Amino acid sequence: MNHAESDAAGIAVLSQFIADVVTHAGGKAKREGATLTLDLGEMPVEVEVESPPLVPTPVGEVAASSESGEASSQAVAATRAATRDTDAPEKEDESASGEEAGEDAAEDAAEADEPESPVSKVVPGSIEDLARRLRRTDFELVFRSEDLTPGRDLVADGSPLIHRLEEFLAEQGSRCYVVAPATARLSLKALDAAAEAAAAEEGAPLDRASLGLLAGKGERVRLEDREDALGYDLYVLYRIRIRALEREDRSVCVRVEIRPGVAPDEAIDVTACVLDPPAEVADWVLKGRRRLPEAVRPLGLKAADTCLAGHARQAATEIQTKLRHTAQDDLKRLHAYYAGQIAEYMRRKSSDINLIRIEELEAERELRITELIRSAEVRVGGEALSTLVVERPIQRARAVRRSKDEDEGEEELASRWLLFDRSRGTVEWEGEV
Repeated sequence: MNHAESDAAGIAVLSQFIADVVTHAGGKAKREGATLTLDLGEMPVEVEVESPPLVPTPVGEVAASSESGEASSQAVAATRAATRDTDAPEKEDESASGEEAGEDAAEDAAEADEPESPVSKVVPGSIEDLARRLRRTDFELVFRSEDLTPGRDLVADGSPLIHRLEEFLAEQGSRCYVVAPATARLSLKALDAAAEAAAAEEGAPLDRASLGLLAGKGERVRLEDREDALGYDLYVLYRIRIRALEREDRSVCVRVEIRPGVAPDEAIDVTACVLDPPAEVADWVLKGRRRLPEAVRPLGLKAADTCLAGHARQAATEIQTKLRHTAQDDLKRLHAYYAGQIAEYMRRKSSDINLIRIEELEAERELRITELIRSAEVRVGGEALSTLVVERPIQRARAVRRSKDEDEGEEELASRWLLFDRSRGTVEWEGEV
């Protein structure tokens, strides 16, 4: 990928990030050529001065402000809690759900008695909240200096607009929990459809007999021992920082699938990969107080960290390979240059000055080689920014093939456990890898 293609890819990612934040908050974003137009509706009139104007951030403060997003979010939460505590009794530890519900009700009643402040009318995370932070509702953004004209704003990594958007996202909470709706019903017909879809995706013929869905003469297949269960998709958003010749930040989302064992005696199954959450997550039911169960949380987070480490290692290896190729070419030119300089002094009449100059050139060459080696080094660090948990309704059952002998009664010929995902309509069979 050449420099122009890399530039275009970076602009596309930055433009998509801005558009996603605005549209998810309820605004409008439209890309036309080199321009991204944003429409945030109307400025909330009840908020007059809440945040400072959008002024350029000094270069020295860019890294600090981006790294302290979570800290500033916690500071805001602490300030609000301190303000509430002046008029409401201190909240007890969230150890008992009954006490927590009672405290929430008391706090809501206390807040209802307080006079409404103008700021409280702006719902956090709404488009009005975003407009309040940006101090404007209409933007015409460009990403190259040559496209900048009067009335347009130039945006790049580290610009004040990006910092405001990051702060807006940081204060929405680092954890989110949603429940996927149960849209499918477990039945033999649903299992057959799921098996056909899986076989078509893999490009392999469907073998109903091996799945236990094919009944011979005088036989029938039934679903027995049904029980409800829960599965979880844990999405962890990481920021990885690659430090080489230039520092590069990347966002990586890791999905960890946490499922109960297919058979009741099987262990919990945990698999991780780099994958973004589906778009329909935004329409599902949000459960603000729920958390990933303690029994599976350490397994999920460890799997996510392991997956990220592998991904970051691969990215660093690719960058280091390119840098080493460049360094090898530079090293050849460096040796050729200093070899020529030293040979020139050696051809001259021997003198102390020439010998000193040769020693200086050799020392300088060693220094340049050391700097060249360091320039090919790559360091990678990562940090978790937020988590999303998707709760998925699961049903475990046993597909049983029985004979239909009227004299001797039904006899179990074969059986196989399965897990049916009622939100996706997919099935996992016992013994599948």
